[in-house]
Amino acid sequence: MARWERLIIYPLLMVFLFALIAGLPSLQADPEIKEEIRARRIALVNENNDEIAVLRVNPAGGARFGLFNREGLELVSLGETYQGNGAIIIYDKNGENPIVLTIEDGEQ
Repeated sequence: MARWERLIIYPLLMVFLFALIAGLPSLQADPEIKEEIRARRIALVNENNDEIAVLRVNPAGGARFGLFNREGLELVSLGETYQGNGAIIIYDKNGENPIVLTIEDGEQ
């Protein structure tokens, strides 16, 4: 080993060993569980970064949860109607022909 190699390699090895022994902060994810998350929109995406589920605020100010297929078409929607009632909407594979379950004007 040449003299110049020793002047470079040995100090680098010493710094590395010191870092291991001293326990410098590592780059690990924070395992802490948060008590509360505040957001206007939360999206769940697949490995292609396509949204497959979304929890968001609807135009009326209530909550809305939607599940989507691989083509991005909504299949299931849970949320609030404009009258303030709850609603479950189920679509076919083309995102059409919805079946709506809700209560409107006191009827079921």
